[in-house]
Amino acid sequence: MTDSMSPQRVLAPKREIFGWAMFDFANQAYTLLIITVIYGDLFTRVIVGDAPDYRLGNLLWSVALAISYLMVVIANPLCGAIMDYSRSRKRFLFASYLLTVSATALLYFVEPGWVWPAMLLIIVSNFALCHWRRLCGQLPA
Repeated sequence: MTDSMSPQRVLAPKREIFGWAMFDFANQAYTLLIITVIYGDLFTRVIVGDAPDYRLGNLLWSVALAISYLMVVIANPLCGAIMDYSRSRKRFLFASYLLTVSATALLYFVEPGWVWPAMLLIIVSNFALCHWRRLCGQLPA
């Protein structure tokens, strides 16, 4: 028995659900591979390469991530207000997506000793990804 006062549930089209699932799959892979497992280790051991204890590499990696998270904290309220006012959430999502993909792809070209370009790309790609997650509602406000 259905209640005549309860609102009807309208499901999104399968194409839209698939698209969001692929975005979610991609951002989980970024966090696992770039931030947690592979690029963090590559950054400290190869790009910075301050063996035997890798203190400088670990410090610089932490600083880069901290800067990117600080940028998210500062930018998200402003971007949220702009999106609400201009009704341009999808444009912000697309711009954030492009920035994440391009900055992450450029990480491939970083060579040993290129510490500052690597840090800049990590800052940009992680900022864009976290910004995208916030826009999608995956991070708390």
